[in-house]
Amino acid sequence: MKEFVVLHILHPTKKLVYMLKKDRPNMPQLHNKWVGFGGSVEEFDADIYNATIREIEEELNIKLRKNDLKLRGFLFDSKNNHKVWIFITNYNKILKEGEIKGEGVAKYLPFDYFNKHPEEFPWGNLHYLDKLLNSDKEIEVRV
Repeated sequence: MKEFVVLHILHPTKKLVYMLKKDRPNMPQLHNKWVGFGGSVEEFDADIYNATIREIEEELNIKLRKNDLKLRGFLFDSKNNHKVWIFITNYNKILKEGEIKGEGVAKYLPFDYFNKHPEEFPWGNLHYLDKLLNSDKEIEVRV
């Protein structure tokens, strides 16, 4: 099973989440879809936290620490046999919207956008986002 990490970056003052619209023609499940930041867990990563920290530094040039991350659960994609570990952070700086070289376009989206535009997300929508943010327990989502 291939493992991935995804970080949802929450706006420090509003109900918005920072997302990336991927430009990946070679990855049809992600091409022109809004996703969190992250990527593959590699063999050299000490754990999923280190994988997340590495991916965020690569994609956004932001240095996070382990205690900046909150593991909220995982999503299991049975079709592709992928396990996606889902983290959130309340990163306290407003991030720039627009083009991120080699990755796509970044933008803050309101929470209700996910349910109104399910076609724009790789798994139909982020119906689990409310649970992720409002539960004290880690959750498991199967798609």
